[in-house]
Amino acid sequence: MDEIETVRLAERTTAANGISHHEVDRLYGAATALRSSQSVLFAVTVAAHHLVTAEIRRLVDEFIRQLEVEMERSGAPRRYWVAVWHVGDRDRGKMPYVHLTVAFPAGEGRRRLSRLQRRSTFSRHDRLPRTRCVHFRPVTDLAGWADYQAQERTPQANYGNRRGRRRAGSHHLEGGGDRVRLSADLRHDAIGHGWVRDWKATNARRSESRKPRRSTSAATAPAAVSQRIEAADV
Repeated sequence: MDEIETVRLAERTTAANGISHHEVDRLYGAATALRSSQSVLFAVTVAAHHLVTAEIRRLVDEFIRQLEVEMERSGAPRRYWVAVWHVGDRDRGKMPYVHLTVAFPAGEGRRRLSRLQRRSTFSRHDRLPRTRCVHFRPVTDLAGWADYQAQERTPQANYGNRRGRRRAGSHHLEGGGDRVRLSADLRHDAIGHGWVRDWKATNARRSESRKPRRSTSAATAPAAVSQRIEAADV
């Protein structure tokens, strides 16, 4: 009798109270892929603590869109980045923000990231002289940087061979969604090499930015149907 091959289906990997153990594994697997890329790595933080969560999410999405354009223009053979969402500290006036690790060819990263940093889309959120919306620096210790990014992991994710300090408490991210995101190229290559297990993406809820949906279209709504019947009777 022929054996039946079973295929593990991709699953959602988020946790309500922090970065899940699946996401921690994904972060360290992505770090392995980044280390193998032979590129120059930069640690990037995107933060605007005066914005509400939905607004900072849109700002981060725009930053990643423009980042990938700069990566393509730099001649990077693959666009590699990993982003980790952090909840911030409302009591201290800090809203959610993102840490990224990005890969550029030698001689390109600082110039490209400086260009993004100065663009009005992001620089208008600077709070100089203390903070910039986009802050970056070269990564000199990738393992230590990954440990730092994983601080908001759940207590369950702290079991086993975990490195670095876990920040105490619950770390609920408003709107939910994946806390550890990979670029399409990095995700493809890391899964292909077995460094990262495939997962089913969980999108953040942004109900406050969506228009209300109607249960029926305008053409089939009761009022519209009634008007057509009345017109036919005339």
